[in-house]
Amino acid sequence: MANVFSEANLPATTNPSDLPDGECPWHRYQRAGHDSWAFTLGPAIVVRGHEEARAVLNDRRFIQGITKAMEDTPGTDPRFIERRKQGFLLRDGADHRRMRAIASKAFTPRAADRFRPVMRDVMGALADNVPADGVCDAVQTLTHAYPTTVICAVLGAPTADVELFSELTETILNAQAGSPEHLDDALAAHEQLDEYLLRLIAERERAPEEDLLSDLIRAETEDGKLTREEVLSAAASVIMAGTDTTRNQLAIALHLLADHPDDWAALLDEGRLESTVEEVLRFAPIGHILLRVPTEDVDLHDVTIPTGTMVILDVGGANRDPQLLDGPNDFDPARTSRSQHLGFGHGHKFCLGANLARAELVEGLRVLRSRFPTVEHWGPTQWRRVGFVQGPVALPLRFR
Repeated sequence: MANVFSEANLPATTNPSDLPDGECPWHRYQRAGHDSWAFTLGPAIVVRGHEEARAVLNDRRFIQGITKAMEDTPGTDPRFIERRKQGFLLRDGADHRRMRAIASKAFTPRAADRFRPVMRDVMGALADNVPADGVCDAVQTLTHAYPTTVICAVLGAPTADVELFSELTETILNAQAGSPEHLDDALAAHEQLDEYLLRLIAERERAPEEDLLSDLIRAETEDGKLTREEVLSAAASVIMAGTDTTRNQLAIALHLLADHPDDWAALLDEGRLESTVEEVLRFAPIGHILLRVPTEDVDLHDVTIPTGTMVILDVGGANRDPQLLDGPNDFDPARTSRSQHLGFGHGHKFCLGANLARAELVEGLRVLRSRFPTVEHWGPTQWRRVGFVQGPVALPLRFR
């Protein structure tokens, strides 16, 4: 008979989101214990076993936990919570399944491949800004503007609006991460983003083009097509989920590769480009935790997780599960066996934009490696301290 997790003698653990000053996020993953598949953290359960984390992500009885996290954050405006729940990323149930089935037509590998030349052009233009001595903050010079510029092109929005998209996204995500002082600004940012996208959607309805917005408008299955509001929700989610994430994952990749010069040199090989991206996603995922809440009591192994319990999936720790692969704490882009990492999640909530993100990471590294034979650290990396997305806020490097 299963025991309620609070009575199951599970070991306690520290908060997977805590990051000591000056420490790389993956040092925390390396310390994570795997003597149990799950741990307690106050009233929450932390799942660190890779197999068990996949099981939770595959089980539709577990719904998104971000809403509960926002509701439990003191000072969070209920208006902001309701607004976020309207978004594609926080939907669950039949509505989510229908929307995802239709929208997925616009996110195939072939659809992402169309934009690889744009990605190379964008990174090439950013690489032109690296000074003659090669010394720069790679975040400000290269990674910050890269995904937003690409997404503008992917959606068919003018590149002049790159900074607008970036500012609106950052404002909304800061509020979602638990910064109440940003709530009024975040609500206004949501309204501004919606108005902008609705104008763009109306233009594409009149005159479709070869871009993602037109793909979403055209997409159709036996369940029908997306309404204008659903196209808006999906497009806003692309901007929200595809900017802060990719810029930080690319910056993490550059930090790691500056530590591993042989792996940087090996990027001239096409196969190594792709395997390096997968290893970065496993070794140091930007989404270090995923939150889920069961809608009914769920038995997992010999533990009952009661309805409404906050389940914290320790993605970084699960990717280091010794049951997953050999040498889990080694950064090894040359691995011949690909791990089933959780860098893009898993199951019915697997990242819809994974093909686009993978392409952006591969093409960004391709351009930089072709331009610069070597890269090295030129000062300490400064790491983001809060939020659901982690990564460098300053990354001094020297490219030669």
